[in-house]
Amino acid sequence: MRRRSLGIPKGIGIACLLLATMAASEGAKHSYSNEAAMMYNKAIESSRAGDVHIAEAHFRQAVGASPKFYEAWMGLAQLLQDTGRLKEAEDCYRRAVKLAPASVSAVNALGFVYVEQGRLEEGEALLKRVSKLLPSSASALLNLGAIQRQMGKLDQAIRSYQRARELEPGEAKASYNLGNALYSKKQYQESIENYLQAARLSPQHVDTYNNMANAMRDSGDKQGARGVLESARTIDPGSVAVLCNLGVLYADLQLLEESLEVLDEAFRLGPNVPEVICSRANTLHSLRRSKDGISEYRRVVSAYPLVATYRKGL
Repeated sequence: MRRRSLGIPKGIGIACLLLATMAASEGAKHSYSNEAAMMYNKAIESSRAGDVHIAEAHFRQAVGASPKFYEAWMGLAQLLQDTGRLKEAEDCYRRAVKLAPASVSAVNALGFVYVEQGRLEEGEALLKRVSKLLPSSASALLNLGAIQRQMGKLDQAIRSYQRARELEPGEAKASYNLGNALYSKKQYQESIENYLQAARLSPQHVDTYNNMANAMRDSGDKQGARGVLESARTIDPGSVAVLCNLGVLYADLQLLEESLEVLDEAFRLGPNVPEVICSRANTLHSLRRSKDGISEYRRVVSAYPLVATYRKGL
């Protein structure tokens, strides 16, 4: 278990950051009838109550009564996005953007719908537009950097994160994500410096320590990585990622009993995490408990039969 990072919504792999200044930037006037307003309010109430189908019907009645009702298009789009109907959500966000081209909320949301559909180039273009609409927003740049990193545009992602940090030097996410991008380029020392800054700004964020330890280990500083992971373990004793990394590191340092102890704890907390099972099997094998190790590998291979790494271990 190597890395965890911030990403965008619905399993894309990077965390969507809310743009706090969105509301102040909309700036467009939208027209709607009293009937449409009533339907919109009913849609909001139904949505809050969890009545998704009724909420959708009311949103559609609202935009049917007033086709220029920006807020209703946005509400309908969000509902469709939340229920996985991305193409329909895209169409609604497009209507909203057409009504209010300077609306950061609409442009940003449409960009993320593109990303959720795997249309990264189109998503990046819209997130660049958001950063131009909000030139002083670090969050906009963090979102842009996240997409660029996912696309493999590491140099551009690094520039976006650097600009975000310049705008908000006290924002830990900027340093953390900058560290991740630099790590991906194997610029280990620079990534470590940024992780250290992120840890100073947000000392309870264990993923920072976990990723910092990866950078230290890959740069050859295994003892430094050990100290960082042991500190992370005291901060969050229940982090399976930290325990797994620490167990693997102990094994690298030939501290096999310590490795097994830590990996046993990781297994107790995450019995179905394949990296934990494989790492534990490796340590058991190193302890000459091959029968137990084979049993562990069989467990993970049966769950993930197509993963070559797990089959190779067996």
